[in-house]
Amino acid sequence: MAKSLRSKWKRKMRAEKRKKNAPKELSRLKSILKLEGDVLMKDVQEIATVVVPKRKHCQEKMQCEPTLGRCPGPVL
Repeated sequence: MAKSLRSKWKRKMRAEKRKKNAPKELSRLKSILKLEGDVLMKDVQEIATVVVPKRKHCQEKMQCEPTLGRCPGPVL
């Protein structure tokens, strides 16, 4: 499936925006850490972008339904 020009442009501009804002975000984090040493995670989450790791689709299926054979892996 071909990707549209609009989505390419949006991805490009988001990447440039991340590059532009990275120094500001880093300086904010450093200023928080320089304060009292006791930093609450809520304060960091307000400033930093929190990324939750995704689980692989295949691993989820193998744990739930190993007999369907949709995921590459050992055949039972």
